[in-house]
Amino acid sequence: MDSKKFGKLVYDLRIKHKMTQKELGDKLFVSDKTISKWECGKGLPDVSLLIPLADLFGISVRELMDGKLEEKTTITNKDININVKKAIDFKNEFDKKKRRKITIIKIVVSVLIIFIAIFITNIYMVNQYFVKPIFVMNSFNSHVHTEDANYYEKNYTGLGYNFYTRGQMEDGEYSIDYVETSIFGHTISKNAKGVGWNVRWFN
Repeated sequence: MDSKKFGKLVYDLRIKHKMTQKELGDKLFVSDKTISKWECGKGLPDVSLLIPLADLFGISVRELMDGKLEEKTTITNKDININVKKAIDFKNEFDKKKRRKITIIKIVVSVLIIFIAIFITNIYMVNQYFVKPIFVMNSFNSHVHTEDANYYEKNYTGLGYNFYTRGQMEDGEYSIDYVETSIFGHTISKNAKGVGWNVRWFN
């Protein structure tokens, strides 16, 4: 503890509180000469007097020992308004991001539901009624013509699924006679007109 810093702080606080050295000494049960010695930096109080002295001036013992007052932050209405605005802006931004995430999830779920609906519809319609699938990404066809066979092949590819078909051309229209359905390269069913639908799924 620096005696000179301590003494100056005691002097400044005594003057601030409008006390004489004698009045301060009386409150601490010491003489005015003792107070004078402290203020001149020629002595320090007993440790037992630090808490009463700090309480008397309304400061902390640490401030007293450091010989200086800690800076106290004054919060103004302007500061409060700024902090409130920041909190509101943060909440609004958080809510906006949350809504954006929810919207993205809804879109993804909706697309997934549409994809599943198209997929199920295609499987049912192609295998049950031997009609061409809808909303396929691409398709290719070839004509197989040999001594033993004469038919057309068409391959319809969707997102993750595929329909391999065989059939005939009738009045310029492709008529499906046989279907193989695959999901991600795995054949799940085979179906031929007049024979029946053989569903293998993932067995």
